[in-house]
Amino acid sequence: MVDTAVRLTEQDARAIVELAALAPSIHNTQPWRWRLDGAGLHLFADPERLLRVADHEGRQLLISCGAALAFARFAVRSRGLVPEVAYGPLEETGPPTARDPLATITVTGRQPATAAETELARAIAVRHTDRRPFLAGERGRLGPDDVSALRRAAETEAAWAWFVEDTDSRITASVLLSRAD
Repeated sequence: MVDTAVRLTEQDARAIVELAALAPSIHNTQPWRWRLDGAGLHLFADPERLLRVADHEGRQLLISCGAALAFARFAVRSRGLVPEVAYGPLEETGPPTARDPLATITVTGRQPATAAETELARAIAVRHTDRRPFLAGERGRLGPDDVSALRRAAETEAAWAWFVEDTDSRITASVLLSRAD
């Protein structure tokens, strides 16, 4: 059962932001700011941390902020709180500004975290980037169970996972990445 009318405390907000700060970001710039007020915990883009040469349109900055928001949601749940996220308006053109929040997290109740949510929050603290390529053989290939688990995990976040496993998929991915760049 979920209780209602729960306000995010400063202590909770600090713990949440501390975990959110461990999110991956473009060149570890951490291009976000957080603000707590009576309406909730607000996530802002920090345009001062925009890498104008590598990310002139702010796409990677927004992806980095999205990672911080996801980590913040996991942190909220690990504290037994139920988050609700309201997304702010995005600029149609150009890099994000610091004017409007990208998102606001409010707490809609209390509910004990599941074992999986607790495990995800613990994993944040030990997360690291590994840029080494996957190798063929034991370490490099994902098994069917791994692929299914990753697809399910993506779907719980209203996303999808696409695996590049053959030459045609590699070509398609290269074309899409080129267009996105």
